[in-house]
Amino acid sequence: MNKWVVVLGLVLMPVLAWADNHGDDRRLSVEKLWQMDRVGSPVVSPAGGHVVVPVTHWDVENDSAKTRLWLLSTDGGVQRALTSAGQSASSPTFSPDGSTLAFVSTRGDDEAGQIYLLSMDGPGEATRLTEVPTSVSSLKWVGEHLYFISSIWPDQSWEEMTEQIQADRDTHVSAMQWNALPYSSWDRYLDEDRQAHLYRVPAAGGDVQPLTTEWDV
Repeated sequence: MNKWVVVLGLVLMPVLAWADNHGDDRRLSVEKLWQMDRVGSPVVSPAGGHVVVPVTHWDVENDSAKTRLWLLSTDGGVQRALTSAGQSASSPTFSPDGSTLAFVSTRGDDEAGQIYLLSMDGPGEATRLTEVPTSVSSLKWVGEHLYFISSIWPDQSWEEMTEQIQADRDTHVSAMQWNALPYSSWDRYLDEDRQAHLYRVPAAGGDVQPLTTEWDV
């Protein structure tokens, strides 16, 4: 056994014994683990002076989680929330010049996650860039375009997909049936009728352009 492990154990034993005797139990437990906020993958600004990180807070009683984006300066002088509490945000990515932050969020009347743009030059509200009925994920900013992935029905237009989503929602049925081994990603089963495809949209606004499909939406 490593001697440093033994030394560490000898140091911690009286500390833990004192905590038990004084009712100060700071040991990690399942309850305390779910009280901790989870920090996601950081995104560094092009100039290197700031970092944006997603921070997820779990509500055990409601079995839900919300993720906010936080801005941190590399010198430790700045630490503030960029997005509001109660609204989840993900996939932060900076514009090439660092003046704008793009992220995915569901706000207001959004039925699915959309791309939002937030100026980094001063205070202001984020503005929505897309209206994709099947949601946006895995956002990347390259040049003058934002690239993303969406899980679509490959034989339908945006309008038809919007109607399909609403029809599925109106059935109020969440049960699923398979006659073969289903595919899943962690705790979410994948809809085998849908396919993940790559798209891009001009950062200045405009039509969404399909890159890995043969149809035009």
